[in-house]
Amino acid sequence: MHQLLDDYLCKKYPKIFIERGLSAQESCMHWGLAVGNGWFSLLDTLCHDIQSSIDSHNECVRKGYDWAVKAGEIKQFVALQVKEKFSGLRFYYSGGDERIAGMVSYAEDLSYSICETCGQMSEDVGRNKKGWIQTSCKEHARNSADFTPNGKSELADVWRKVRQDEKETAEKEERDFVKNKAENDAIKAEFDSAKV
Repeated sequence: MHQLLDDYLCKKYPKIFIERGLSAQESCMHWGLAVGNGWFSLLDTLCHDIQSSIDSHNECVRKGYDWAVKAGEIKQFVALQVKEKFSGLRFYYSGGDERIAGMVSYAEDLSYSICETCGQMSEDVGRNKKGWIQTSCKEHARNSADFTPNGKSELADVWRKVRQDEKETAEKEERDFVKNKAENDAIKAEFDSAKV
């Protein structure tokens, strides 16, 4: 990830990326967020949801809500390593709870549908099978001859049909709007002439 984006996330979520400034001997976070810029929004949303969950739960514990006190405070989630591996996001961490583990698992699964380079999410996102495996859209595939969209041709056909249907619906709505406007204008003109 570009250094400016990396710095932004580390500054926005200092509790999560507390190990970012450590040496390579102390933490793998020394190497930063080792993913493409396209996963920035995915990581930003994930970190926001994680920190919000921890903060709100722990606030309920401090306020003495029975259900929260029984569960106990959630240990602060700390990123140990964030990288791409076999075309998917890998987010290694300590702390958190089962709910947060589910959030991380969901984000890792979702990464297979998001171009790591540009962040595009569509039927054109897929992976190559030989050489370096990367999740990308057709435009950013390293080897287009080896690229296979996640949904293969069947999903691409479905999306083409959806887009065609949406286009036809929008055109029909536009025609209906123009027709209704003309009818309304005629009625108004007739009404105005009857007043005179």
